[in-house]
Amino acid sequence: MKTILVTGCAGFIGSNYVRYVLENDADAAMIGLDVLNYRGRRDNLTSADASDRFEFVHGSVCDEELVRELMAKVDHVVNFAAESFVDRSVLDHRPFLQSNVAGVDVLLRAARDSGVTRFLQISTPEVYGPRLTDAADELDALRPRNPYAGCKAAAEMLARAYQHSFGVPVLFTRGANAVGPQQHIENAVPLFVTNALDGEQLPLYGSGVAVRDWTFVDDLNSANHLVLCEGEVGAAYNIAGGNERSLVQLGETVLRELGLEGQDLLQFIGERPAHDHRYHLDTTRLRALGWRPRNSFEDTIFETVRWYRENESWWRPVKESEQLRESRRAIYDPKKVGAKAS
Repeated sequence: MKTILVTGCAGFIGSNYVRYVLENDADAAMIGLDVLNYRGRRDNLTSADASDRFEFVHGSVCDEELVRELMAKVDHVVNFAAESFVDRSVLDHRPFLQSNVAGVDVLLRAARDSGVTRFLQISTPEVYGPRLTDAADELDALRPRNPYAGCKAAAEMLARAYQHSFGVPVLFTRGANAVGPQQHIENAVPLFVTNALDGEQLPLYGSGVAVRDWTFVDDLNSANHLVLCEGEVGAAYNIAGGNERSLVQLGETVLRELGLEGQDLLQFIGERPAHDHRYHLDTTRLRALGWRPRNSFEDTIFETVRWYRENESWWRPVKESEQLRESRRAIYDPKKVGAKAS
C-alpha cells in the first residue's frame, strides 16, 4: 500500500481529494497536513476521520522539522497547500510568497532528502495569463499577471529546478476553476449561491464577460490522482471539464437553480486589477491518460447549489464572521462606486 502526504488537506480541493482517494483507491493511505487557516476546516475531514487509512496532522508546510518527520513516512506527495484567493493576493501578496513559494521549498528539500517516488505540485491555469482564443498547452510560456499566479509560477520553476538538480520526481497539474461542496464562500459559485439565498446581489466584475471553466471538484481530483499515479515525471497536465461559461451565465444559472430567475440580483461592479478574462485549456495530454470529465456544467451547478441549500449550518457562521465582512469591504466595496444592478 502506498502512503501519500496530502498538504492543504482540510481546504476545499484537498479535503475532496482525500475523500475521493478513500472512495476510489483501496491501495492508498494518506497523512493529511493542514495549518487550518480561515479556508482549512477540520470538519471538512469528518468522513475521512472514520477511515484507518487517513491520519490528520495539524501544522504548516513551512515547519521544516515537522515536514521532514512526515516525509520520511510517505511514498508520494500531493501539495494542495496554498494561499489561493486572487483578490487577497492583490491586497497583500506576502502570505502568498510564504506559503506558495517558501513552503514549497521546504517540501521539496524534504522530498529530496527522503527519496519520495512522486511529488505532485498543484498549480493553476493562471500561470499562463489570459488565453482569449487559442487554447494553452502545457509547453506554452508562463506569463502570470497577478501575485497569486506569480507565486504559483515561481513554485513550478523551483520544483523543476529540484527535478533537474536533485532528481526530485515532480509532476504538475493546472486545474480549471473547481466547483463543489465545502468551498469557501468568498469564491464565485458559493458566493453567488449564498448571496442569492439571502436575497443579496451577486457581484460581477466589469461587464461580467470573463469566462472560466467551472469543473466539478471530483472531476478535477480524479485527474489529480491519475496524474500522481500514471503521469510522466517532469510533465504538466491541464485539467478542464469543458464547462466554459461567463460570470453572467454563471450567475443566471445559479438564480435559475434557486428559482430566482426573475429577480434583479446581478450587480456589475468595477474590474479587478489585471483581471484575466479567459483561461482556455488544451487537455489533450491528460486525455491521453484516459481521463474524461463526468459532470456537465448544469450538473455541476445543480449539485453545488443543492449542497449549499442543505448545509447552511456549514456556511452561515462563515458568512456572518467579521473576517469575511472585512474581506468583502476591502475587495468589493471600492468597486461598487457607481455600480448598478442588471
